[in-house]
Amino acid sequence: MQGGDLLHDGLENLGLMLNILVPLALSLAAGYVLERLARDKLLSAYKRSRVEYYRVVSDSLRGMVILWFLLAALNYLVASVLPLTPDRAELLGKLIFVAGFLAVTLFFVNLTVGLVEVYVKRYRGTFPAASILKNVAKITILTLGLLVLMDTLGISVTPIITALGIGGLAVALAMQDTLGNLFAGLHLVASGEVRIGDYIKLDSGEEGIVTDISWRTTTIKTVHDTLIVVPNSKLASSTLVNYHKPSRPYLVTVSVGVSYDSDLEKVERVTLEVAREVLREVPGGDPYFEPYLRYREFGDFSIQFNVYLRVQGYPLHIPIVHEFIKRLHKRYAEEGIEIPFPIRTVYLRGGK
Repeated sequence: MQGGDLLHDGLENLGLMLNILVPLALSLAAGYVLERLARDKLLSAYKRSRVEYYRVVSDSLRGMVILWFLLAALNYLVASVLPLTPDRAELLGKLIFVAGFLAVTLFFVNLTVGLVEVYVKRYRGTFPAASILKNVAKITILTLGLLVLMDTLGISVTPIITALGIGGLAVALAMQDTLGNLFAGLHLVASGEVRIGDYIKLDSGEEGIVTDISWRTTTIKTVHDTLIVVPNSKLASSTLVNYHKPSRPYLVTVSVGVSYDSDLEKVERVTLEVAREVLREVPGGDPYFEPYLRYREFGDFSIQFNVYLRVQGYPLHIPIVHEFIKRLHKRYAEEGIEIPFPIRTVYLRGGK
C-alpha cells in the first residue's frame, strides 16, 4: 500500500512538473518566434525605406517579447496550476504584474532613447546624442512608469509628490554645483552652441573634439588622444572658439617668405600649383576649393605672403600644412626660388 502511495505521489509530482515546464517551454518558444518575426519585418522595412524608426523599434523589442510571454506563462501557472494558498497566489500575482509593468516601461525607455538618437542625427548632424539627453529621457520615462505603477497598485502618489516638492528645496541647496552643471549641460545641448563632434578651444588653452556632454561634465578628446573633462558650468561660462561653427570646413593660413630677388608672378603660380596638388591628394583637404595667395608686407629680409587652404575639419589642417610645407620647399628648390634666412646688417662706428 505504501509503495502504491509513493508511486501515486511520484506521478502527481511528475504531472505537476510537466504542467509547469510545458507552459514555460511553449511561452519561450512562442515569444522567440514572434519576436523574431516582428524584428525581421521591421528590419526589412528599414532596409527598404531607410527610415530609422523601424530600426529603433526593432532594437527596443530585443528580448522584450520573450520576457512578456514568460511573465504571462508565470501568471497562468500561479493562477491555475501551482498549489498555492490564496494569499500567496495574490502576492505572486502582484509581483508578476510589477515585473511585467517594469518590462513594458523598460521597452518604452529604450524606444525613447532610440528616438532621441534618431532626432539628433537627423536634425543636429551625424554624431550621436549627448548622454545628458539620453539620461534625462530615461529618468523621465522611469519616473512616469513608477508613478503609474504605484497608482495602479493603490499606493497614493500625492504624499510622495508633496514630500519630493518640500525635500527638493533642501536637495537643491545641498547640490547647487551639481544642479548648476546639469542645467548648464542642458543649455549647451539645447542651444546647439557646442555639439558632439565639434572641435573647440577654451579660453584656458585646452582644445579638442567634444566626445560627450553628460549630466555633470563635458569630455574633450585632444589630438594627442588624451581626455579633458570640463564641468558644464565652466564650459558654459567660458569664452570658447568652435571651429565647426558656422560651418565645418576650416580655412587654413600658411605664412611664407621669399627673397626680394624672386619673380613674384612665378612664386604665386608655383605656390598655388603645390596648394592645389596637396588639397587634391592629401586626405582631409577640400579638393573643390581654389586656394589663393595674398602678399602681405615687405619684411626685414623677405617678401611675406599668406597662402589660404581649406580643409574638411579643423584637426585635419595638421597633416595638410605638414605636407604643403614639405612639397613647397622641394618645389621652390627645383624652381630656384629662395626662402632666405633671417638677415641683419650691423654697422660699427669707427674707433677702437
